[in-house]
Amino acid sequence: MSTPDSETILAVLAERTGAEACLDAAYHASRALVDPRIVALHVLVDPITTIIPSEEILTREEERRMWRAEAHEAQALKAVYEDWRQLHSGVCSEWREVVGTEAATVVGYADLAVLLVIALSGEQALGQARAAFSAALFRSHRPVLMVPGRHQPRPVRRIVIGWKDSAVSRDAIRAAALWLRQAQDVQIVSVGAVEQGELAEADQLLAELGVSATTRLVPDDGASPGERLLEAAEGADWLVMGAYRHRRFVEWMFGGVTETVLDQANLPVFMVH
Repeated sequence: MSTPDSETILAVLAERTGAEACLDAAYHASRALVDPRIVALHVLVDPITTIIPSEEILTREEERRMWRAEAHEAQALKAVYEDWRQLHSGVCSEWREVVGTEAATVVGYADLAVLLVIALSGEQALGQARAAFSAALFRSHRPVLMVPGRHQPRPVRRIVIGWKDSAVSRDAIRAAALWLRQAQDVQIVSVGAVEQGELAEADQLLAELGVSATTRLVPDDGASPGERLLEAAEGADWLVMGAYRHRRFVEWMFGGVTETVLDQANLPVFMVH
């Protein structure tokens, strides 16, 4: 894994839904950096890569139609970026348009970024945004900021940390340290049957990183821990958490915290896997 450029944020613009929210969230995240640069990345997906082997061969006419659709989407996304850039001329930004697959391109460009920002609508089970998010979270080895598609991001002043005593939770806190240090209010929240001592471990880790935080235990009352965590994060600007402590398929099947948060979050979620 290459050393990331601590000044670069990669905003992945996979679909028009959420593109502006993605750029706004990247901008607010960039305010914690000294000399930030935002790279807005859009992937023109080669139609050949979307064909499943069991399907019929892609005809030339169908291929041309798909390329036209890709070009139209890219043009619309670039227009969103240009409008956004006019309103944020104070930050260095650039547009990158690359032909390839969503997953491989995102992973390749993530290599030198300190943070990836991707908008994701809860109702999306498939699609380019979901492919980009999955690749970023599981293959890029970088933290990912998931932004709800219709959210209006704000300056990052209040951060809630969803805590479980696990390596992935500790990794998420360390990855978010830059933003946690500059937040005005940081709260550690743990849902369910957790000993106060476990929260003390999180508090100690934050203290080592130069972050002061308050702690809060939230009973699950038999409800979904993910829903309780989102309720506890109401009004916050970011939620920081480790993602998929168990196998992804197991969490999807049994309603793990990560899946609940991805489906229902109404604020940006900073995740590390």
